[in-house]
Amino acid sequence: MQRGYLKRVYLNCIVLLLLIIVTGAVAQADGPEPVLVKDIYPGYTSSVPYNLTNVNGMLFFATSDPVKGYRLWKSNGTANGTVEVKHIPLNNYTFASGFPREMTNVNGTLFFTTDDGVHGVELWKSNGTAAGTVMVKDVRPGSLSSGPYNLTNVNGTLFFIAYDGVHGNELWKSDGTATGTVMVKDIYTSIYRYSPFLTNVNGTLFFAIDDGIHGNELWKSDGTATGTVMVKDIFPITYPSPGGSLPFNLTNVNGTLFFLANDGVHSHELWKSNGTAAGTVMVKDILPGNNGQNIYNTNLTNVNGTLFFLAYDGIHGYELWKSNGTAAGTVMVKDILPGNPNLNEYPLYLTDVNGTLFFLANDGVHGDELWKSNGTAAGTVMVKDINFYSSPLILTNVNGTLFFSAADTPFNGNELWKSDGTAAGTVMVKDITLGNSLSSYPADLTNVNGTLFFRADDGIHGTELWKLSDGPIAPDNQIPTSPQLITPTLGVNLTTLRPVFDWTNATDNVGVVSYTLTLKDAENRTSKFISTISTYTPRSNLAQSHYTWSVMAHDAAGNSSVPSHPANFAIISQAPLNKKAYLPIVLKK
Repeated sequence: MQRGYLKRVYLNCIVLLLLIIVTGAVAQADGPEPVLVKDIYPGYTSSVPYNLTNVNGMLFFATSDPVKGYRLWKSNGTANGTVEVKHIPLNNYTFASGFPREMTNVNGTLFFTTDDGVHGVELWKSNGTAAGTVMVKDVRPGSLSSGPYNLTNVNGTLFFIAYDGVHGNELWKSDGTATGTVMVKDIYTSIYRYSPFLTNVNGTLFFAIDDGIHGNELWKSDGTATGTVMVKDIFPITYPSPGGSLPFNLTNVNGTLFFLANDGVHSHELWKSNGTAAGTVMVKDILPGNNGQNIYNTNLTNVNGTLFFLAYDGIHGYELWKSNGTAAGTVMVKDILPGNPNLNEYPLYLTDVNGTLFFLANDGVHGDELWKSNGTAAGTVMVKDINFYSSPLILTNVNGTLFFSAADTPFNGNELWKSDGTAAGTVMVKDITLGNSLSSYPADLTNVNGTLFFRADDGIHGTELWKLSDGPIAPDNQIPTSPQLITPTLGVNLTTLRPVFDWTNATDNVGVVSYTLTLKDAENRTSKFISTISTYTPRSNLAQSHYTWSVMAHDAAGNSSVPSHPANFAIISQAPLNKKAYLPIVLKK
């Protein structure tokens, strides 16, 4: 009886699998579809756009070329409007450091850091033109780097940390001119690169720094030396003992600064500050005693004035918490994974989408899936069980719709998804790279005035810039052109057991995805081989026989070409594998 039951289950699974294959593994979204903006490096070579940044409706990004160096680009969402802004020269010392980083919008001007091979890593700016893309100031004169980092816009003034070779890693500011790029205050001579968490709270800059006396503590600045002061010595120490309260994950919640800190008594707990010593207080002792880091090191997230974060109270493990800034209002939202408090599964990627918190969580049953919360236990639910290994990543809000990357193994790889917060409305936008388990790996999802830009690899063009189209795209029914066979043809006799099959590139309005090579021997036995380029070499030896072969092209919309005119050849005798067959040279069109 058990065997009969298992047989029925097996047959049902086979039927379900066939239905999925025939009808499509996953329902794909209606409406706007992802489209390639521009094949910057034509062919399968990738430009790999990085650091996508919205500057007043214009997308800026960086690409890398191992021969020509790094390039700053901009795009208005069209192929013609996607152009190189400036080529940053490359030498043996700058391939890693020359990549434009820390890209930050300050009132319509792009600030970033790069190494031009002459001045080291310094502060640059761009107005979107080659002439207007210049180094702001050589903060550390000469070829050595000042290494600006943590670029932060505070009401039109750029703040950052840099080392001028004299004063240590200090707080600097810039108005975009060389004379207006100055050190704010000489706080300490250390050249240690710490994480200052520069944060704008209603025009006041808060940050963490070590002054050489109090350890690493909370500071604030109004952009002047006298207005740059320590807010509070939360963890008094006797220097040179290392330490301090080590504030981190500074977050603005409607004008109040929240952060994590250790006062030496309560371990790392949730704190808040209004910018005064008296107003800088611990919100709640979630895990009593000095028991290590009980609040997980992830971004604190503001959702309509409520702070969400992850914490461990010694009972429930790392779970989702919320706070209104009071001890009584700082509570666990829901015990998503009940049981062992030491389990290392915890919510991640907390993201606000128009007042609803979305995040990744594992309840111990469904794997890593997409969840949402309205701040109540009942309203904290799994959105959809996509797949046990779906692992949603890069959660991004675009006009109230959540976009993310997820895998629907084994039928689709890692692709672009979207969600309106319902199971039915959580769907794959498009299988950009067709094929079982193949992934386009969408990344750097960026909202530019309501248009989603990202990088992805469709298996044809390499990793390039994509966007979600402005409107629905009509179904594409245009088939690719038929390839023309190059070699082997004309009944040629070969002595190699692994001949190289070569044909012309097919063309198509949306791009050719793959080719199917059909091979028939003298006994009319048929074999099919898939290739993403217009050539194929068998992975195993072919038998001695007369063969007929043809090729069919497939485009990104699922259309297939008419098969090519067939060609004939023969393998007449075995030959050692280390011998080569020299075929006629024909240039592809």
